[in-house]
Amino acid sequence: MQEPGDLAALVELRSPRAAPREAIERVHPKAYVAELAALSGAGGGRIDADTSVNAASFEAASLAAGAGLDAIEALAAGEHEAA
Repeated sequence: MQEPGDLAALVELRSPRAAPREAIERVHPKAYVAELAALSGAGGGRIDADTSVNAASFEAASLAAGAGLDAIEALAAGEHEAA
C-alpha cells in the first residue's frame, strides 16, 4: 500500500499542448467547433440553458484535448504503462 504523499513519485506532470483543430474536428462537427471558438473568442456566452463559455473556454478545452492526445502518444510509444 502506498503511503500518503507517495503518489507524487508515480505521476509525471507535463505541460499540455493545444490539440490541433483538425484533431478536434475528427470528433466534433467542424461547424460546432467554429461556433464554440467564435463564442469564446467574443468573450463567451450561453451555449444552452445550463452551459456557458467564457473567453478562456476554447483554449482550455483545446489544452485538455491535447493532454489526452499526449497521453495516448506516450502510451503508444511505450513511455508509460498507464496514463
